[in-house]
Amino acid sequence: MGPCDYWSWTSLPLAILAVLLFHRDANGQDSDCFPEIRVTRNTVLRASTGEQLKMNCSVDFCSNSPTPSWCKFDESNICLTVNTTTLIRTQLTNLTNTTWISFLTFKNISRGDAGLYRCELHTAVGHSINVIVSERIEDTTDLYQNNETNRTVSQSDSFLEWVWPYVYSSAGIMVFVIVVITISMLSMHGCKGRSCK
Repeated sequence: MGPCDYWSWTSLPLAILAVLLFHRDANGQDSDCFPEIRVTRNTVLRASTGEQLKMNCSVDFCSNSPTPSWCKFDESNICLTVNTTTLIRTQLTNLTNTTWISFLTFKNISRGDAGLYRCELHTAVGHSINVIVSERIEDTTDLYQNNETNRTVSQSDSFLEWVWPYVYSSAGIMVFVIVVITISMLSMHGCKGRSCK
């Protein structure tokens, strides 16, 4: 194998490596760039009926303006597109050249709006957002009394959580002491009948 053959065999892998490393699409962007939707896992939003609720997702993309959509899961676990109405609005806000925030706003939320929602963009999807809608509590006195009752219950619960490990430890030590005393008494009682040295 001559020097020319050696150069052709080493230049071919270098040329392939150069093409793979510096390959760009027509817009000058990396060809392996994919859109990404960011939503915090296990997000739960709570609202009372009649209130406004606004949820969002962050969308990163490579080129072209994104058109994310929102969908809601039905009973069959199928995500159906949420259509804008006078009470439901979507909005897209630009943060940087490649980062946008998509908003889904309920102007007057109702119990029927509760459920799991998801932000989507082409093949990219975000984590689901769980929307919980409860009835509006008109009487603030009842709300205050409920909070006081809950606070008392939670304080006693936290006290019990703190005390239970000590109760279990004490019970274990007591059982151990009783077993040791019992074995000692049986050993001493057994030695009385014989000459124990």
